[in-house]
Amino acid sequence: PPDLKRLDVATCGDFRAIDGPTDKSPAFVVGERTQSQWYNGKQLTDGRDFSARMQGVSMQVADEIYAVGENGAYFHKHEGSWSEREISICGVDVEEGECPPEYRAQPVLWDVWASAEGKGAVVGSYGGLWAVPPPEEGEWEPLDTGFATDLRAVHGWVDADAEGDGTVIYAVGNNGVMVRVQNGKVSREVPGTHNDLYGVWVSPDGAHIYAVGEGGLVVHFQK
Repeated sequence: PPDLKRLDVATCGDFRAIDGPTDKSPAFVVGERTQSQWYNGKQLTDGRDFSARMQGVSMQVADEIYAVGENGAYFHKHEGSWSEREISICGVDVEEGECPPEYRAQPVLWDVWASAEGKGAVVGSYGGLWAVPPPEEGEWEPLDTGFATDLRAVHGWVDADAEGDGTVIYAVGNNGVMVRVQNGKVSREVPGTHNDLYGVWVSPDGAHIYAVGEGGLVVHFQK
């Protein structure tokens, strides 16, 4: 637009993600620095300070926020209160249900998406994909994607006519990886490229899926 301009900000450092509902509530911005920002359409103001550098955010409903970042950091704001979880992965096959401490690591969580109903996914390094919401107790185990490469972005939509809760999720990542998740089942999509994919967006009716990646690549699925 002709009035596009750079805004003054309260902190320096790269911004990584922004999201907000389509109503007049402000959007939430996370980035390289641990300090988040609120964007009200005119200016940026300070939000909360996180314990890790954040990489992804999802806010489909006003003030219902999901944020993820480095060291397996997962944050969720619900009814005005923040909760925090830490996702870890095991570098070896788990025996007897427990991972040896020396093989446990915290992945980078690159992105998160959750519907207005609170169903979605978190994606991260080593092919990690975790269903949202997390279990109330026990380990938060990843879904088996069949890939070890980083998944960098996730988005989805809700199909009211589908079986189950109708949540349909698309995740993309390095080497042109794309997966589809529905009712807990992971299937592979073929975007037709081996270039790294860094972002994905699904239209509200699920008819269009766009993915973007290195070298100015844009992939478009139309159903």
